Amino acid sequence: MLLQLLPVVIGDNPYDSIAEGPPRFSSRLHVPPSIRKPPWLLQRRQIQFELAAGSSVRSDFSFTDRLEESGIIFRNRITDDSGKRYLPVHYDHGCGLAAADIDGDSLPDLFLVNQSGGNELWRNLGEGRFANWTTPELALADRISVSASFADIDNDGDPDLYVTAVRDGNVLFENDGRGGFTDIAIGSGIDYRGHSSAAVFFDYDRDGLLDLFLCNVGDYTREQTVVSSAGSSYYPGRENAFSLHLEPGRGEKSALFKNQGNNRFIEVSQSMGLEDASWTGDASAVDLNADGWQDLYILNMQGSDQYYENDQGRRFVRKSREYFPRTPWGSMGIQVFDWDSDGLLDLYVTDMHSI
Repeated sequence: MLLQLLPVVIGDNPYDSIAEGPPRFSSRLHVPPSIRKPPWLLQRRQIQFELAAGSSVRSDFSFTDRLEESGIIFRNRITDDSGKRYLPVHYDHGCGLAAADIDGDSLPDLFLVNQSGGNELWRNLGEGRFANWTTPELALADRISVSASFADIDNDGDPDLYVTAVRDGNVLFENDGRGGFTDIAIGSGIDYRGHSSAAVFFDYDRDGLLDLFLCNVGDYTREQTVVSSAGSSYYPGRENAFSLHLEPGRGEKSALFKNQGNNRFIEVSQSMGLEDASWTGDASAVDLNADGWQDLYILNMQGSDQYYENDQGRRFVRKSREYFPRTPWGSMGIQVFDWDSDGLLDLYVTDMHSI
């Protein structure tokens, strides 16, 4: 196979001419070259235009790549397990990001998460421009970060920040209201060390304080770190990572933490009947039975999804197969919305393995 370095015009429409003006070169490789302009994409585009013409929903908008103009120079860097020495392991699921108005100027700011080289906080300056507000504390360059969540855990009107990581501990940052963050993980009760992924903040007992459901994947890494080709250390993945759910002792239960106020949490998984051992990367709080209490739909990368009904903040009752006789096997992402405007919330779940 011949690999050719192709010119890439950033932000163009793939079906517009690229002959005008000099192209900007990228290290991106298109193999085969047809993936640059998939022949089937033009046909799909036309079908979507025809469908949109008969819809009452506004669709006369488009998106244009403005990364260069934004000033954001963040680059996602991966472990060698995800690239140079590829190993099928959960690292290849990548990282998350979070958006919130951290400084009260009514503009959404961005926190971008990295496996190697550190996370970055970008403050929104308006008009599509951003400035790098990253501090060494926020970068967490000493660990492999996975996801981030903004949530006002202390009800002071500004979003605090929670970052999950692999093995070296999750971190809770308190916002001072001006976009300055202080690490308060020690003593918070949620500086969990393991293989965490998404962090879902919701008020399960309606006491006015946001609680936390922490999604944990499973023990997919080895104990000792190695140095990657990029110079950062990471925990290498275990062989056959995607069948480790079949091995006893490799599971890692997710956890429910109750917010006690004063930036303190306690785990209540067992007492609340929410001891879920799914290899989960994400979950969603959703009131599916419309009783005013937030239930939980939990994804499972290596099994069927689970659903727990909230019994008025006193306990969670698993009703997975009662509500969902069949779910995807290998779920990765979830969105909750009322797609048909009938007043009932629907679920959209993406997965890896179902047919």
